[in-house]
Amino acid sequence: MTPAEFVDIIKKHQLWIHSKRGGKRADLANQVLAGLRLPGINLKAAILTGIDLHGCILREADLSEADLFSADLRKADLREANLAGADLRGVQLRGANLTRANLDGVDLRKGALMRSGSKAADGAMAENALEKRRQRMAAANLSDAALENASITQADLDGAVLRGANLKGANLSGSNLMGADLTGADLSDSNLENTNLSGAALQSAKVQGANLRGAEMVGTILVGVELEHAFLDQARVVSYVENLSQDVQQTIRRHRQWVDSFGAEGERAVLDGQDFSNVVFAGMDLSGASMRGTVLVRCDFSGCTLKMVDFSDADLKHANLSTADLSGSRLCKANLSGADFSNVVLGATHIRDRSGASTGGEMRSDLSGANLAGAQLKGTDLTQAVTEGANLPMDWRPPDTPSDGA
Repeated sequence: MTPAEFVDIIKKHQLWIHSKRGGKRADLANQVLAGLRLPGINLKAAILTGIDLHGCILREADLSEADLFSADLRKADLREANLAGADLRGVQLRGANLTRANLDGVDLRKGALMRSGSKAADGAMAENALEKRRQRMAAANLSDAALENASITQADLDGAVLRGANLKGANLSGSNLMGADLTGADLSDSNLENTNLSGAALQSAKVQGANLRGAEMVGTILVGVELEHAFLDQARVVSYVENLSQDVQQTIRRHRQWVDSFGAEGERAVLDGQDFSNVVFAGMDLSGASMRGTVLVRCDFSGCTLKMVDFSDADLKHANLSTADLSGSRLCKANLSGADFSNVVLGATHIRDRSGASTGGEMRSDLSGANLAGAQLKGTDLTQAVTEGANLPMDWRPPDTPSDGA
């Protein structure tokens, strides 16, 4: 395509945008325009499939509703550009500058360009071509992109790669970020209200002042993320063991070996002072582990075997410990306020040697100095544990104790 041909296409596109005679929608699919200076260009709703705009100056350009499927926009200057409603599936935006750009309603899901040249003459060939296309699917890549104060509301960024991206102050409210890679991204002061971040990777992301109200964060990888500095009202945060760091996962695997072999193999898990808020441990056997001073707010330990676990000084606010076996566990000065402590097994447990035989020694559950204010205790017999100095719910009574007025 010659420069004159390019200019003619742009002129006719302007006429087409305004529904004037002689207008024609611009079709620049697969064209190579890398490095051109095109500030303020109006390519609204243009066909730009597979176009190479690598390093182009597109500041304040209008690319709204354009078909940019699998386009190359690496290192492009898109400051204050309008990409609202554009099809950005499979687009490459690594290192692009999208500061104050408008990406409202864009589609950034996985996509792959099917190059022409191998037409499917029959059904079998068509199926084979489709399979090759699926195998070549790649997520939109915005790694290291500058998106400070950008507007990306109601956008579909399912699986998008935003590693190290600068999203400080960006508005991503209502967007779908399921499975997105935001490792090391700067989300400070960003608006992520009502976003879906389930399955996303946020390791080491900065969230100081971020608005995560109403966000869905199920299975989100949050290693190294300081959520206490973000606004989480009405957010649903649920992490699983497989979302934890590899070191912690290895520690838990080694602990299982230690438990199963009565200490002959593996190693006791020492997880003191760490933050595992919102993690689901349901049904696991963590007997004998040490979690002294560990933050376990809203953790799910329901149905767990927690014999002789050391929870001293741990923060278990609003944790779910229902039906857990806490025989012989230490919960001295633990904060269990608002926790579900119903149908918990307390009392003494036998100490066993490496062969599994009883040594004759016992350990009793110890809740001395623990805070159980507001905890649910239905079906739990606290008399089986040491409760000296514990703060118990006002309405709690030992079993078989008549209520007032009975």
